Amino acid sequence: MTSTSTRSLQRLPEDLTLSAQQLSKLSALSIYTTKDLLSKTDLELVELCDWDPASVREVTRRVARWIAPGAENALQMYRAVNADHSKSAFFRTELELLDRLLGGGIPCSTVTEIVGPSGCGKTQICLTLTVLAASALLRTRNELSPSDHTQRICGVVYIDTEGAFSSQRLVEIACIRFPDLFAPTTPTTRQNLQNLTESVHIIPVQNSHELIQRLESLQSFIITHHVRLIVLDSVASLVRREFAGDTTEERERDRNRVGDRRGAMWERSELLVREAATLKFLAESFHIPVVVTNQVTTKFGEGEIAKRMRVREEGENEVEEGEEKATSDANSFVAAALGNTWAHSVTTRLVVEYAPTPASLLQRRVRIAKSPMAPRGRVAYRIEASGVVQADDGVGSGIDANGVGDGLERIRTR
Repeated sequence: MTSTSTRSLQRLPEDLTLSAQQLSKLSALSIYTTKDLLSKTDLELVELCDWDPASVREVTRRVARWIAPGAENALQMYRAVNADHSKSAFFRTELELLDRLLGGGIPCSTVTEIVGPSGCGKTQICLTLTVLAASALLRTRNELSPSDHTQRICGVVYIDTEGAFSSQRLVEIACIRFPDLFAPTTPTTRQNLQNLTESVHIIPVQNSHELIQRLESLQSFIITHHVRLIVLDSVASLVRREFAGDTTEERERDRNRVGDRRGAMWERSELLVREAATLKFLAESFHIPVVVTNQVTTKFGEGEIAKRMRVREEGENEVEEGEEKATSDANSFVAAALGNTWAHSVTTRLVVEYAPTPASLLQRRVRIAKSPMAPRGRVAYRIEASGVVQADDGVGSGIDANGVGDGLERIRTR
């Protein structure tokens, strides 16, 4: 089942919408999605719905145009993007320099990836973005009318594959970052905080197939709960658990069985493509940002690959893929996991990494490694009780004139 086949017929655009009677008739026949409708022939629909052939052809034509729209020119696209001024094209991260480099923030209607080694604050960034998204309406209304009481909170879907989500940390970020709104000192702020925590919907996921099922069933949930942001933390942990083997013996066995390994890699790529397609569909359909985190892996040069082959033949321990271990080969480096298939599926890639300075050995920075609009750039940040905040310019923040291709993107570890 693809993302287009799960589109609800209730969400047809205005110029293609069906009548209330038509939708009611289809719902009575358990025809709810585009797949349900288009999987039936015109003759079957004529018999089931008791419609004339011309009406059936018009209904299927409208649905087909929705999932396979015709070509349009740049002017039409530009007008469509700017038609609804109530929808922002960007979601601000509150890292001022990063938002400026990105043209306004994380782009809506797209998938943004945050990749980096453990301990760099990927989950902390996600929690901070969650607070910002959930409180966006309340903060805007409070700025316009500070005397207003509690207001509606935006929804956030947080898909947790690693068990790293912390409700205590979420509350801490909200209370310290926006004390006037969420510090539990008055009945109004206590109600605001309750509304905030109720609006963040955590979905634990154990495997890739469950993740795809969850994503494909999110459409009505997004509408009902006014979801403003989707977070997936992380995309790599599931496929790594499922395709790496549980023990050293299993991993060694899979390496020796070339056919099985190729089949597993093909299955992994197929799952990643389906996940990416569904995430893109949700982002585009609801004009919301989708943020996913990714892990890192070690890439090896030819010299290191030959060395690893000798080590395996001699029966010694070898470095597992994904471990952040230093190697003796100058061509070995740490890069984003999941390979080119996934790299080409995300619109924007932000790399978080360690960038030590004499003043702070644990200084971190975020780099714009891939973006269709923004230049390559980097911004220093630090993690505080209030979440992720921009740090002083100690690592050369700003536009980066140098850079390498996405496939060779080096990531600095601790």
